[in-house]
Amino acid sequence: FNFHQKEIDCLLKLTNEMLPISGKEWDELAMRHHSFFPEHDRNGDSLKRKFYRIAKKGPPTGSPDRPDYVRYAKAIMNKIAIKTDGSTGSGVPGETSENFDSEFGDVDDDNEDENEE
Repeated sequence: FNFHQKEIDCLLKLTNEMLPISGKEWDELAMRHHSFFPEHDRNGDSLKRKFYRIAKKGPPTGSPDRPDYVRYAKAIMNKIAIKTDGSTGSGVPGETSENFDSEFGDVDDDNEDENEE
């Protein structure tokens, strides 16, 4: 099943609120995510993979800028790294989630990662 922008926004919001590290925490996030998107049967592993796929994404070809939702995911990944004393992931220094709004606008439909599980 494809991830649509509203589902990505929800994933990022929940990840920012929970800052999950363990599999159990990702499973809890999946249960909360399911309450918003019951038609999608996503598990913790699927959502974790999607989150890190977004957070590690580079800028689109021909543009030095990343979409806001990608920068937001990188900021969340940085918060997770700080929570774990840097033992997982890597963040972008100086970027914090407070710099971003929860409304990210349009997604570049040409990028295949947005439509992967």
